[in-house]
Amino acid sequence: MDELAQVLEVFELDEAQTARYRELHSSGPLPGGDSEVDRALISAGLAEPHSAGIATTSLRLAIELRAASARDRFDSAREAASELHTEMYRRAGAGSFEVVHGREAASLTFNRLQLEARSLVRSFDRGPYFGPISQVTLSPVQEQVSARGVTYQTIIEQRSLESSDLRNMIREGLALGEQLRVVSVLPMRISIVDDRIGLLVLPKLPVEASVGVPHFNNPDALKAMLVYESTFLDGLISMFTSYWDLGLPAHFTDPEVEPDVDDRSFLRLLASGLTDSAIAHELEVSPRTVQRRLNQLCHRFGVSSRFQLGVQVARRGLLDLHD
Repeated sequence: MDELAQVLEVFELDEAQTARYRELHSSGPLPGGDSEVDRALISAGLAEPHSAGIATTSLRLAIELRAASARDRFDSAREAASELHTEMYRRAGAGSFEVVHGREAASLTFNRLQLEARSLVRSFDRGPYFGPISQVTLSPVQEQVSARGVTYQTIIEQRSLESSDLRNMIREGLALGEQLRVVSVLPMRISIVDDRIGLLVLPKLPVEASVGVPHFNNPDALKAMLVYESTFLDGLISMFTSYWDLGLPAHFTDPEVEPDVDDRSFLRLLASGLTDSAIAHELEVSPRTVQRRLNQLCHRFGVSSRFQLGVQVARRGLLDLHD
């Protein structure tokens, strides 16, 4: 199949229409425009009336318009299907919710939701997990979805960092561009896709603990709940936003990060509450150098402010303020 035939295949032309287009494409404007074949080419955006009769349009523009029209039809069909689906469950008395039974179904549902994501996947990532911690892995579709430009924002519990297996999973996500924050305790396990649908793992099941992080001891009994657009989903989104604002940005790509001697002197001056100009005077450097050093340290520790930098340094015991 030649390249022109491959392009024209998108427009689903019949044999006569294809032959007519090839004639116009090779010869330029020709008499005509009133025949059924010519009207079909004009309707498809492949031709337009011309002073000489009929001529081809920009093939690239025609393709772009065809693609835009297809996207619009697809989006309309998706919205119609969503409304039909919601109405079906409303009639069944399920409202804006749908229960998913079993670990495998819940896992497949989460993967499908990620593949359908357009811009954002936000999650409370806490136990109970779907299996022993040693078997917990990054979502198999996250790399593919991240490559499309979808942003992942994840909040984890502090105790999750006690597990080396979970820390390795965290590093994999960060390497793909995942944004991560840490809080002491999360109320539930949930993922929200594009603020239009959520997947909530129902908590009332017996669990076993491993390194302080529980997992389901009967995966087949697991239940999850799809939450469609509703007041409840709005509440979950607001709750996620509140926890995200309270969470501490975390950075684990280099677990052995430690400030050098010069950095320790700089951090001690910061801890003393000195301004940039005062620190610059003490170190005999310019204020711009002080700001650059601060930005470098914030980047190393994955934080965005002096306060968060202090929290990270204190948490890791990297600075003895009494020294």
